Amino acid sequence: MSPDLDYPDGVIGDAYYASEWLDCECHADSPERDAAVALEANLRTSNPSGIDPGLLSAVTATVV
Repeated sequence: MSPDLDYPDGVIGDAYYASEWLDCECHADSPERDAAVALEANLRTSNPSGIDPGLLSAVTATVV
């Protein structure tokens, strides 16, 4: 694991913190919720951990 993905700092720590805001329906208009939504969008459109592009596409696909 690269140092910038380290927990509790870095991307993993940020995602863990954001999950608390994304997993509930509370504080819908709070700055924390907005930051969590922005982080989720960024993680869904980027590849911070260097995952193979095919695998990344498979695990981030939206099922309709």
